[in-house]
Amino acid sequence: MTACMMEESTRFQASEREIILVDDNDYPNDIGESDIFGNVHVGEGLYLNKDVYERLYGYQKKALLWFWDLHRKKKGGILGDDMGLGKTIQVIAFLRSLTETIPSLKLRVLLVLPATLIENWIREFNNWAPKMCLYKLHGNLLMYQKRCLLYQVQMTGGILLTSYGILRTLKYELSHKEGQPFVWVSIKSLDV
Repeated sequence: MTACMMEESTRFQASEREIILVDDNDYPNDIGESDIFGNVHVGEGLYLNKDVYERLYGYQKKALLWFWDLHRKKKGGILGDDMGLGKTIQVIAFLRSLTETIPSLKLRVLLVLPATLIENWIREFNNWAPKMCLYKLHGNLLMYQKRCLLYQVQMTGGILLTSYGILRTLKYELSHKEGQPFVWVSIKSLDV
């Protein structure tokens, strides 16, 4: 697991740039160029850490823009292709780009995965987005511990990885916070 602490300098840098979503024609034509924060303009106002951006394939960069377009339209989508083409990395890179594009955004993401892939996702998060707050809701936790962990993520933000089994077991808790409906940024893995 990764630590959820952010360096003071990172917090300061992030607060210096707030993105206001406007018409696509209003974005600068500096795609692929780095800003003063070390982030690359992917396109349409989306930014990503330069080191991560340079490690992505062209089709993965296009997927980031597709995710961004869906996000701005408040729509969902399904990313499906052959195994081994980097869907996990594309999702992680997009989540990281959200935090770099909109620094004030408090992400509360629920990733529902086959239990056998949870550890792989943790490794990939540690590789591609090591500063993101990551939590695992799976394994030999007592029900009280599961509820406490879930409440913590709902209140403070973070990325919660869980399995389909836990989703069935805690469906009410996952969909409510303090008795009120709760909406996650929900991503279902198609890696089966």
